[in-house]
Amino acid sequence: MERKLFRTGNSLTVTIPPALASELGLKAGGLVDLEIDREHEGLLIKRRKSPEPTKAPVTQEFARWVDGFIDRYDTALKKLSGDQP
Repeated sequence: MERKLFRTGNSLTVTIPPALASELGLKAGGLVDLEIDREHEGLLIKRRKSPEPTKAPVTQEFARWVDGFIDRYDTALKKLSGDQP
């Protein structure tokens, strides 16, 4: 598949067709790794897999703080979420 290179500042940019991006799970803002493939005179683009998020334990103090926050700002939070006019 042939693609045209575009200049973006001092870099070159190539677009990835939606079908290929979808098949590889690539999304705007996602990270990729680039490797030079000297044997084939090419560039290899690999999707960078996001590391699993680490889960910090929820302390009782934090849980109380969240409950207080929700109680205090319940009306505003509902308006922001669209649950209330």
